[in-house]
Amino acid sequence: MILTADELVDWNENAVFSESATWYLGADIDMAGRSWTPRSDFIGTFDGMGHKIYNFVVETSQYTGFIRTTKEGGKACIKNLTIGSKDGVKWDGVSRFRHSNSANNYTWYYAGIVAKAMGATDAVNLTNFAAIEVDASATGKTRIAGICGNWASTGTMRRCINYGTVTNYASVTGVSSSGSTTLAAGGLGGICAECDAAGLFEECRNYGTVTNHNPGNSTFAGILANTGSACTLRDCRNYGSIVCLETYSNNTSYAGGIMGFGRNCTLTGCVNHKDISMDNFRHIICLGGVMGYLATGKASGCVNEGAVTAGKGTVSNWGSFGGVSGALYIGGTIEDCINRGALSLYYTNSVRAGGICGSLSTGVYVRNCTNDAPVSCEFSGGNNLWAGVAGICGFQEKTADGRVNEVSGCVNNGAVTLLNSTSASVTPHVIGVDAAGIMGVTMLSCIVKNNVNNADVRASNTASTFTLNAGGITGFFRDGTGLSSEGNVNYGNVICNNSGSSAISAGGVTGLVTASTVTASGDRNYGSVTGGEASRSGSVAGVNAGTLSSCGAGGSVNGTVLTASNFSSFVQGSASTGTHGGSTFVSK
Repeated sequence: MILTADELVDWNENAVFSESATWYLGADIDMAGRSWTPRSDFIGTFDGMGHKIYNFVVETSQYTGFIRTTKEGGKACIKNLTIGSKDGVKWDGVSRFRHSNSANNYTWYYAGIVAKAMGATDAVNLTNFAAIEVDASATGKTRIAGICGNWASTGTMRRCINYGTVTNYASVTGVSSSGSTTLAAGGLGGICAECDAAGLFEECRNYGTVTNHNPGNSTFAGILANTGSACTLRDCRNYGSIVCLETYSNNTSYAGGIMGFGRNCTLTGCVNHKDISMDNFRHIICLGGVMGYLATGKASGCVNEGAVTAGKGTVSNWGSFGGVSGALYIGGTIEDCINRGALSLYYTNSVRAGGICGSLSTGVYVRNCTNDAPVSCEFSGGNNLWAGVAGICGFQEKTADGRVNEVSGCVNNGAVTLLNSTSASVTPHVIGVDAAGIMGVTMLSCIVKNNVNNADVRASNTASTFTLNAGGITGFFRDGTGLSSEGNVNYGNVICNNSGSSAISAGGVTGLVTASTVTASGDRNYGSVTGGEASRSGSVAGVNAGTLSSCGAGGSVNGTVLTASNFSSFVQGSASTGTHGGSTFVSK
């Protein structure tokens, strides 16, 4: 039983670790004036018994934490412990884990209650109030978080809570290896920065603000910043702000309320409650309320409650933004997820934005998701830039191996607004500027079926050289052999305005279809369509080069109310080269 500060220091310096041993903390410990060098290869059990360690300062040029590492191949458990608070309610104003004056610039450095967890480590009921920091003097590559910097454990992190601020103050970052000049991207997380094993994160909570000043960091999140492993996040929640004053300048940056970057992982029942805002990203960005990026994994039953906003960036290439996920790639799935946070962007580069997901690619599925919040984007791009903005998914990317992408059973209740204020002197991209209730831009192999849009879609264009497309379900079906639309229903109004451009298309279901291989069957429109070009406006399709079959046309087109006797003339715009067969008149 450890009862005093002297006994705790003696335990740290002299205990012989054993998997069968359990050490108990029998009292709250004031560590004022005591030095602490965290030890490596911990095994056994440290049970805080609900007690607190406070006035606890650890500053090293190496790994920084209460425990440096648990042992690779061993078993360890750290539980029932609070660090950095005297009363268990607030930070003591002193406690911190700080990495400073890196020993070199090519070794990874970690900070947290446990700097690096290995073997079969369990972390249970740990609460951190201490500040987790990388000092401005540090030159190494770092991953830091409130509970663990690097989780390389097959064990479980359960009911862990972080209230401490997580901040990287360093102005430079380390390199990938000794002698290399290539920067290594680090990360910051409220709970964990990096997961390198098939561990489980369950019922964890973050309340601490995550702030980055380091241009070398690329992953940021309220719970887990980065993983390429088959880990699971279950019932985790974020209440902490994410403030990215700098992002990685040479590669993609990823930020999310729960997870920044994830491959092969599973998220279930996770909720982000906090707004996320980024203004100063320097290259490609994937930003989402729940996740920045998910590939070959699955998110189900997750909810975003926070607003997602972004400014123009600096030298960014393109940006992908979503209420739930910024991007979904390579076999990933999002299902039964809800977005309730407004998505608001002002962007000067190519943009992909959706109430659920910004961009999709290569065998991915978005199923039974709901967006209840507005999606708005002011786009002001240069030469050959474009925008896809929608209530569910902004842009369906090319699929490299022919796998089909699918967006099905989704409901959009959030108004979609897209303003293109690009200078008229620039060269437009062939994708143009596209807005929709469900899918903004759809290319190659993608199935869009059984979705419902209940909200208005408004697109406006002040640049005469840019194409503008808007639809209640899809904005632009561009090209491909596996594109189809089936059983979708639009109840929202579609308003598409322009200033001098004739390349504008508006449709109750789809704005523009340019591929003759596109098929649409059983889609219905009940909303009004107002388009700036009469020949490119229709109740089902504004301009159609594909095949429409058994679709329902209703509502109105440019002020003309459709009836059973006139609807056939308004199913698609007169500029269409495709066909419509078996069309019917529908009314609410």
